Amino acid sequence: SHMRRHRGAWMFWVVAMFAWFAPTTVRATSEPGLDVTVYDNNGYNSAPPLPAESGVPVVGTTTQTDINHDFDNEPLFGMYEDFLVKYEGYITSSVDAEIIFYPHADDGTKFYLDGVLIDDNWVDKSGGGNETLPQSFTANVPRQITYWYYENGGGAWTTLYWDNGNGFEVVPESAFTKTETVNTTTTTSTSTTSTTTSTTTTSTTTTTIP
Repeated sequence: SHMRRHRGAWMFWVVAMFAWFAPTTVRATSEPGLDVTVYDNNGYNSAPPLPAESGVPVVGTTTQTDINHDFDNEPLFGMYEDFLVKYEGYITSSVDAEIIFYPHADDGTKFYLDGVLIDDNWVDKSGGGNETLPQSFTANVPRQITYWYYENGGGAWTTLYWDNGNGFEVVPESAFTKTETVNTTTTTSTSTTSTTTSTTTTSTTTTTIP
């Protein structure tokens, strides 16, 4: 008799997939400053209508880092008398606060926060202004502002102050952005694949009888 051995093999694949999902918060950047539009207000004097009503022409547009400007020393587009300035953008507090604003100017100002008129001091004057009612701010959440200023004659300047609990100070440049800054959350995933191979051996016996 004799024996024959046969070697056989089989393979068993195990595929394991592991995934990790990691949320990541990304803070979008926003251009600093405010959009500024200057209008020629020639022909209007005290408490002029806004351009939407009067139709006065735009002299030019620019960017300002804050609302703190002396137009006598630094005129915009060569305008010294009889002009309007519109500041537009967003204002953000770094802390939760009830903020009081104080627009200070020669001559008049109008101050809108999220489209609501919170101060209307649209009169000829040689300085001063009104304190607003407290405005609720959540830390790092921007709010939209539109700030109007007009110059009739004489001195020409405006400054926006705020009091966020530490007394009045000029609103810093860091508080202003041209666009709203938004925090976004993205989710990323990482996967790993593993493979297992198994081998077996079989034997076959053959008996021969004469």
